[in-house]
Amino acid sequence: MIEAASSPFHGQVEWRHLGVDELFGLLTVSRPVQERLRLSGLAMVEDFEFRRALTGRMSVSDLVGLMERNGERLLERNIRRYLGLGGNRVNQAIAGTLRAPEERASFYFLNNGITMICSQFRHNALQARDWQVQVQDLQIINGAQTAFTARRVARDVERPDLDAAHVLVRLYETDQGNGDFVSQITLATNSQNPVDLRDLQSNQPEQIRLGESMKALGFRYRRHREATPMKPEDLTTALVAEAVLAVWRQRPHQARFHRRQHFGNLYRTIFTRGLNGAQAILATLMLRHAENRRKRPPAESPDFLPYGSRFAAMLMGTYLLEEMGVKLSDLHHNAFQDARALLEAREQQYLERAEEEIGKALKAYFGERERTLQRLSAVFRRADLVQELFSAK
Repeated sequence: MIEAASSPFHGQVEWRHLGVDELFGLLTVSRPVQERLRLSGLAMVEDFEFRRALTGRMSVSDLVGLMERNGERLLERNIRRYLGLGGNRVNQAIAGTLRAPEERASFYFLNNGITMICSQFRHNALQARDWQVQVQDLQIINGAQTAFTARRVARDVERPDLDAAHVLVRLYETDQGNGDFVSQITLATNSQNPVDLRDLQSNQPEQIRLGESMKALGFRYRRHREATPMKPEDLTTALVAEAVLAVWRQRPHQARFHRRQHFGNLYRTIFTRGLNGAQAILATLMLRHAENRRKRPPAESPDFLPYGSRFAAMLMGTYLLEEMGVKLSDLHHNAFQDARALLEAREQQYLERAEEEIGKALKAYFGERERTLQRLSAVFRRADLVQELFSAK
């Protein structure tokens, strides 16, 4: 049919097949940043390996202006958002230098600078110094903490004069379609604040899709670490990873005791296999319910309660699917409100049933052996109890 429709146009029409990823990219694309950078003093441009690199310096006041005009659009390729000043010694030191008139001139030597990428930059090579550089598709991939801190200092009541402070600027003209190379630059240049695997996975397509799916259901998925206070509808990547691994992947022991692997070896186990926003939110709510019971145990609670919240949350997930009469793959946005309402109505019943089943499984597991707290803790670190729970069903 496509070939028949194309024939009258004599090759002037091209048909392209778009999948889910391509359509999602088209729907979520943002307006690119086109800017003019004002550099101070001498600068250098080098061409090598079919790429171009510019090194120069910019006044901190111009950096602040760049942030004021563009804000978060400059950071779409960055792996973190602003981490704030509270408890962050690096950002506190940046702010302290900018606020002290006698230290501002030294800022260039005390700061690691800003690393940016773009699809193209142009300048007047005949001009000896103080270039104005036209930049297409500008992105900051390292230096977001410096940029945000400078903007915060500039907004202070005393409004310091930041023209005396300068910052090193590295601008790379790259093929931004080459995501692997951009990721390599991002990883190599992020060293001022520690980067962990969760940061590096934050811009993966499945993370972005999950955030959009949860947003449509009234929740905010915090893909990036940031200093803003948590709200009840805010869910962090770390919390979601732990909940999904415990509830839907039925690995509660790894959810609690293998957290360092959640964004490493266990990442694809957690975030692929059709995970959507509804599943992620419901798993997190179940883990919250189980954790609340652990933190505020009722009178005469079982001895395993301090260790078993992830196992209880896992069983709550099986009860919910059983009562709804659906498979996990059927638990999507259309079924979310019904599932959430059922979970809220059955929360207490599910938790008591889960504790009863865990108690029976532990009794069968230990048999006549002595059940010390040390042995009890060790059981919840292994997969044996999971097998015991499901073999009894």
